[in-house]
Amino acid sequence: MKKNIYLNILLTFLIIGVVYAWMVTGASRGEIVDYSKRAVITAIDIDVKLYQFINNQYVEVTEPMISLSNIAPGDIEQFRFDVTNNNNNVSTSKIVFSNITGDLELLKDKIKIGSSSPKTFEYLLSDKLELNSNNEYMFRFDNAFKVEPKKTVSLYFYISLNKSASNEVVGKTLTIENISFVRP
Repeated sequence: MKKNIYLNILLTFLIIGVVYAWMVTGASRGEIVDYSKRAVITAIDIDVKLYQFINNQYVEVTEPMISLSNIAPGDIEQFRFDVTNNNNNVSTSKIVFSNITGDLELLKDKIKIGSSSPKTFEYLLSDKLELNSNNEYMFRFDNAFKVEPKKTVSLYFYISLNKSASNEVVGKTLTIENISFVRP
C-alpha cells in the first residue's frame, strides 16, 4: 500500500516535470511577422507583400524598405500591403514601423502618414513617433488590423509632405527600415 502511494507521488512529480519542461522549451508559435528589407518572416500564418505606386501602377518593393528622398512639398508616396491570412481564424495584428532614420527633427512635423482603405486615418509623424528601448524611432501605424480566415486584404497607405513646407526640406531623407505585424 505504501509502495503504491510513493509510486503515485513519484509519477505525479514526473508528469508535472515533463509537462513543465515541454512548456519551457517548446518553440513560441506565432507572435510576430517582420517585413525587413527583402524577407517576409511569417510566424502568425500571414503573408505580407509591400507595393509602391509608381507610374500609375503598384510595383512590389524589393529594395530596402521605404526610403523617401528629394520629396517636394505636397508630394504623396502611395503604398499597399497585401496581407493574406492562411489560418482558419481571424488574424488581428498591430502594424509598427520601426528603425526610422533620416532628418526626423526637421521632417517629423511636416510628414503625414495615413491610410485610405479599408480604414481611413491620418497622423503627423510627430503624433506617434516614439523612441524604443534600442534607441530606434518607431511609429505605431495600426493597433488592430484584421483579416478574415483564408482571405487577402489590401491596406492602402501613404506618406505625404505638407504643402506648406519650405525649401529647408530640400535634400532631406526619411527611411523606414522595418515594418512588423505583431499580435496584439
